[in-house]
Amino acid sequence: MNREPFLLHSSTRIEGSELPDRETELVAWVKQERETGQLHPLLIVAICIVVFLEIQPFQDGNGRLSRVLTTLLLLQAGYAYVPYSSLESVIEQSKEASIWRCTERRGRSARRRRIGSPG
Repeated sequence: MNREPFLLHSSTRIEGSELPDRETELVAWVKQERETGQLHPLLIVAICIVVFLEIQPFQDGNGRLSRVLTTLLLLQAGYAYVPYSSLESVIEQSKEASIWRCTERRGRSARRRRIGSPG
């Protein structure tokens, strides 16, 4: 069987009229690679996500959807579910707590100076 490699097509934005064909091509490629078993399942997932992000079928949310798609493909390949957790929210909460602690320390420090200063 003569297999054409499934490669990224270009570095330019894909036109809207090309999207359905590219999406269909991607799904067909994933199905074919799963059936032949010539590529490791993790490579299939990785290539699928890279191509999906190249296609960018939506104006917004492609990154979030790619993470959901990654989870789906990994589950279908037999990998255990690992929930995605955004570090952005953890960093934001830590940042807010750090700012609050610093502000509180500065306030105590200023009060001590006022209390201990000659008057």
